[in-house]
Amino acid sequence: LRADADVVWLLRRSASERIPGSVRAIDIRRGLPGHRPSQSVVVTDTAEVRAIVEVTNSLPTIQPGEFDGCNTAVPVGFVTPKITFTFRASPGGSVLAAATERADATGTGRCKPMTLNIGGVPQKPLLEGPKVRAEAERLLHEKI
Repeated sequence: LRADADVVWLLRRSASERIPGSVRAIDIRRGLPGHRPSQSVVVTDTAEVRAIVEVTNSLPTIQPGEFDGCNTAVPVGFVTPKITFTFRASPGGSVLAAATERADATGTGRCKPMTLNIGGVPQKPLLEGPKVRAEAERLLHEKI
């Protein structure tokens, strides 16, 4: 008789790694880094803002060893458009948080995770970032 076990330590997001509830507007921009965005939307509807914040806060973080096996090589000169969600206290107001992902990210985002900054402080990268874009597209009835 033999019994084996595989135990995985999962790091949970702390309260300080969550987007604050005081967000009242979200700027969504798509474009190449360092260039004018090709698409820009401002979300101010309270229910829509809350829904996008909730989805973002529900995303898991990258776990130790999560990048194992990812081929992150990028051809020289290759630049990928990014989608950035800027969470603000009011339309045009102070930035409370920002989340960015490559526009071509799909699935879990294990190899192309969403970056997150809260109050200008980088946080652990997030998995499943495309869920945020999907929720924004569903709410806004617009492809981002």
